[in-house]
Amino acid sequence: VWDRALYLDRGKPTRVVSTKRLAGNGALLECVRGGMGMVLRVYERDGALVFESTRYFVSLFGLKIPLAALLTPGRCRVVHAPVGALEDERHFRFTMDMHHPIWGQTFYQTGIFTDPEG
Repeated sequence: VWDRALYLDRGKPTRVVSTKRLAGNGALLECVRGGMGMVLRVYERDGALVFESTRYFVSLFGLKIPLAALLTPGRCRVVHAPVGALEDERHFRFTMDMHHPIWGQTFYQTGIFTDPEG
């Protein structure tokens, strides 16, 4: 479960909670409230763990209905990369971007974070 607050303006934060889970066929899903989710492809690149959406869906009455790419925020890619200059291995760079086929980049976030459990 990933719970975060996005400060998109100077008002109240927008809370986003998502859950990663395995589908019956072994695919990794990331789901948010309201039934929207995405199927993720997970791989390693240059020592970083990469999560990339392959398609979005909406869950209704137990069915996963695929969404056309134009009706989504765009292809989502999350990269969780080690930060080589920091010796304790508790630090990592988290980068998330979303790229829509028409609108281009719709979201971008990056930063260096500390794993509290090391």
